[in-house]
Amino acid sequence: MSENNHSADPKASGMPRKTRRDMLKAMGTVPAIAVASSVLVQIEPAAAQPPLASAGAPAMPMPMSMPMPGSSRQMPDSKVDVDTPGYQPRMFDAAQWQSLRVLCDLIIPADEQGAGAVAAGVPEFIDDWLHHFQGDQVAEIYGGLVWLDLESNRQTGRPFANAPSTVQHQLLDRIAYPKRTAPHDRHAAAFFNNLRDLVCNAYFSSKQGIEYLGYLGNRVNFDWEGCPENVLRQIGVRPLKVVDGRQEA
Repeated sequence: MSENNHSADPKASGMPRKTRRDMLKAMGTVPAIAVASSVLVQIEPAAAQPPLASAGAPAMPMPMSMPMPGSSRQMPDSKVDVDTPGYQPRMFDAAQWQSLRVLCDLIIPADEQGAGAVAAGVPEFIDDWLHHFQGDQVAEIYGGLVWLDLESNRQTGRPFANAPSTVQHQLLDRIAYPKRTAPHDRHAAAFFNNLRDLVCNAYFSSKQGIEYLGYLGNRVNFDWEGCPENVLRQIGVRPLKVVDGRQEA
């Protein structure tokens, strides 16, 4: 997704520029377990059914059988490697795994602020999460990956993970903003936004994500002196002073 699309020029507005990582940081500070808003019914992936289509919105295509065609893909244009040494996905075939890793890298790429989602083990987390909970979320992600491949093939003759970066960003821009999504892309938008939630929660619950947040919890602080006076003044609270064991304003 392009960071500058759908937004005003920060320099022109006098506001500091917000990076994609800053925006996702605000979305992802909830522990990863919060992704599960309800208990998912456990079913086998092969028995998963696509979400019901609403009026005017065709359902996303679902794979007829597993594994999906296209497992002989070449290296993608993304910066991530196709293979994950020492890890065998349980919920994805080779083609799906490649697409998932590329998507994770596009959502939270590595930059000067820290490691990206792939280095933080987010694809592995998502694979383990889906293997544990199963349910409709599996069908939604399978269908979303198929949709991305179909749309990419229509434009480039190549599956999503192998498509040029510009095409990958264009496709994600189509489904990244639900309020701006065309009616026929609504199911794809639901897939991508749910996947993005998974990526964000996994990343900001990882060691790399917590380091990026600067989280200082779970540490003993023997020198706590209360809230700084300048902060209290900003929120309209008068600081108190302790004189001879008594608090005075």
